[in-house]
Amino acid sequence: MLKSSTEAKYRTVAYHVVETIWIWKLLHDLRIQLSSPTRVYCDNINASYMAVNPVQHDRNKHVAVDYHFVHERVSHGDLVVRYIPTMLRLADIFTKGLSSKLFDFFRDNMSIRSSPTD
Repeated sequence: MLKSSTEAKYRTVAYHVVETIWIWKLLHDLRIQLSSPTRVYCDNINASYMAVNPVQHDRNKHVAVDYHFVHERVSHGDLVVRYIPTMLRLADIFTKGLSSKLFDFFRDNMSIRSSPTD
């Protein structure tokens, strides 16, 4: 059982880093070199801080393996973990119940318009 949303989000970041490394290896096999670090976005600010902060707190000791795995990629400069604020999470329109104001904002940002009324 996960103890906190930070732990859950950090484990999700670690999962996506594993997938990212697989894609890096595929691109390398195709002789395609990346010119900049890969960005991984996280919607939990504490989890995004954990990727760059070398301080390990007792509360987070159960994510130690994931922590070291992600932190190693960040410290090598291959990866950047960034926090993405609520107003930029367009995927939430498909996965969460939103206020009508936020729903309309996301819908408009995806260039989707409501049908005209007769």
